[in-house]
Amino acid sequence: MKRKNRRKLWLPFISVIACLALLAGCGTSANETNNGANAGGKENGNLDNYPAEKIDFLVGFSPGGGTDTTSRKITQLLSGEKLVEQTFVVNNMPGAMGGMALMEQKKRQGDMYTIQGVSGFMTPLWTEGLGATLSDVQPIASLTNTEILIVVPKNSPYNTVTELLDATKEKNITVGIVGPQDGEDAFTWNKIRTAYDMNDLNYVSTDGISESLSLVLGDKVDATLLLPIVAKDYIETGDLKALAVLSDKHSEFLPDVPTLQEEGIDVISKRYYGVVASAGVSQEIIDYWSSKFEEMIELDGWKTYLEDSGLISEFHKSEEYIQYLETEGKEYQEYLQSLQ
Repeated sequence: MKRKNRRKLWLPFISVIACLALLAGCGTSANETNNGANAGGKENGNLDNYPAEKIDFLVGFSPGGGTDTTSRKITQLLSGEKLVEQTFVVNNMPGAMGGMALMEQKKRQGDMYTIQGVSGFMTPLWTEGLGATLSDVQPIASLTNTEILIVVPKNSPYNTVTELLDATKEKNITVGIVGPQDGEDAFTWNKIRTAYDMNDLNYVSTDGISESLSLVLGDKVDATLLLPIVAKDYIETGDLKALAVLSDKHSEFLPDVPTLQEEGIDVISKRYYGVVASAGVSQEIIDYWSSKFEEMIELDGWKTYLEDSGLISEFHKSEEYIQYLETEGKEYQEYLQSLQ
């Protein structure tokens, strides 16, 4: 497949990010006004009674999505189980693939009463147009990982992932991706293309995983990436075939599916859910929240939620979490440069 159309597909997302950065630089949030009225009240100070007021839990996506649902479960457990003797306000700020909420948190530097639930490696932080970087937040911990499957229609001639990828040398192979060509799905496919001797893929962009599911069920694409919680029933009924899981071990939900590494393709893809604090908060604040999350992940309510949601528990403290974010983010930046 020729790459001549890649730049055109990349520009709309960057334009949105650039406009967001411009608006964020001119605006004043309600929280900034509150901070001015409470000089020092929300910023680093006496931790003896922390938290002494409600916690603003930002979410960069609309209500009802995966990031939002997990964030709300966390606040419910922390407060309901009395791990944190304070209330939480979940504050949805959708826009620019999570960029709106990240820009808001940047403006709240040093605010120890704002934390945020984030997914993946926070894609907008690694683009040039947002005006925020990883240094503008302070990662606390990752809590979950989402497994990713490569699936094909039930009548697909491909029964292994290598058969699918080898076919790119003979014909055009079309895959469904959530989001634009500079999004995480396309980035994941590019990792596979880089690691395996194959030709380029044709992408069909969708607005969400439900649309990607419809495309592959309707035999409109040759393959797509799906989560086990979405694909499991269709795989068990024979309506889809799972060719590989992009983890370093077999899926907890579909243990018979081989890993990419077992198929000779050295690619592992993790999509963490994590929580970040505002830049400039003290290490004591980071340690406080990290310890609370460590307690929370042992609760039966959390374990039941993970099982019901098709999520894998993967707790990493700040240092390991930052390493994941930096590694994925830098690879993503290289991918964006290749699209120009």
